[in-house]
Amino acid sequence: MLDNIFNMDNIFFRIMGRIADLFILNVLWLICCIPVFTIGASTTAAYYCSINSISKEDGYITKMFFKSFKANFKQSTLIWLFMLAAGIVLSGDVYFWLGLWKSKGEMYAQAFLLISVILLALYVFILLYAFPLQSKFDNKVFVTLRNGFLISVKYFPQTLLMLFIPCIFVFLAYISDYGKLYIATLGSSSIFFLQAFVLKSIFKNHMPAVSDPIEEGKFNLEEIADELATEETTDNTEDTDNPTTV
Repeated sequence: MLDNIFNMDNIFFRIMGRIADLFILNVLWLICCIPVFTIGASTTAAYYCSINSISKEDGYITKMFFKSFKANFKQSTLIWLFMLAAGIVLSGDVYFWLGLWKSKGEMYAQAFLLISVILLALYVFILLYAFPLQSKFDNKVFVTLRNGFLISVKYFPQTLLMLFIPCIFVFLAYISDYGKLYIATLGSSSIFFLQAFVLKSIFKNHMPAVSDPIEEGKFNLEEIADELATEETTDNTEDTDNPTTV
């Protein structure tokens, strides 16, 4: 009985080990985000650790984190700086057209506001996948961002779930002091960890079997584009074969 209690493989120690990993990952991510321009590399490393952990590719969190941080630093930083600039511009557009529409009620302002909101939503969809893709696949910046857009469209329900996960934690922090404490200690890493389950279900359809995704993983953009085109063609064919009777 004592052997079972002190067995490191029992459920209690596994849960405690997972909590410890989440705490360490949360601290690493926060510290490495402090310089601001390193947020991209830090986020990429956090996704790398989270996806590997749920894929049974266990290892020391600190070692995995800095391995990915170093390997993806340049590419992740370029993605982050580009997305930061794009986010500022798009948010500014929404703010400007919203203010103009409220103050003057111009119809053209309403139209431009709608366009700006749609572009901002697409931006958020791409941002959701940019750093996870960078953590597991080797592509140029533009290809990674385009892949993020294609995945957000192809896997739209999963994209909504990816958005919903951080909203839960924001809500908990808003309604409870305990929620704020949880966010401060485990919140960011918990978001990465939960999103990793969604990402794993998506990436497994496009990831080759490799020992180290950082060095060997490739994402086939043409494959995704062809799949989308095929699905659209199939849907159109089905609609033609089965016309709706009015």
